[in-house]
Amino acid sequence: MDQHIKDVLKNYVDNSKIKKGYYSNKIKAYWYESMGESITSRTTDLYLRGTTLHVLVSSAPLKNELFNHRDKIMSRINEYLNEEIVQEVLIK
Repeated sequence: MDQHIKDVLKNYVDNSKIKKGYYSNKIKAYWYESMGESITSRTTDLYLRGTTLHVLVSSAPLKNELFNHRDKIMSRINEYLNEEIVQEVLIK
């Protein structure tokens, strides 16, 4: 049984109750690292519920812009996670 620590941790996360919080935290970290100051300063909340990413923003024009790029946001996050976790993005 020769497993890498990465595989052991992934197996543990996948088979435990911490999976939701783990992915939610990774998504938040990616969001604030990759989206830039103009978007992150207007992001009031970001959370994962099931396979849906909820993004709450305080600016109507930004909300519209993010709404138009939902598929791109979803694919970039899933690419970052190396897994198809997010299946829908809701911009509120």
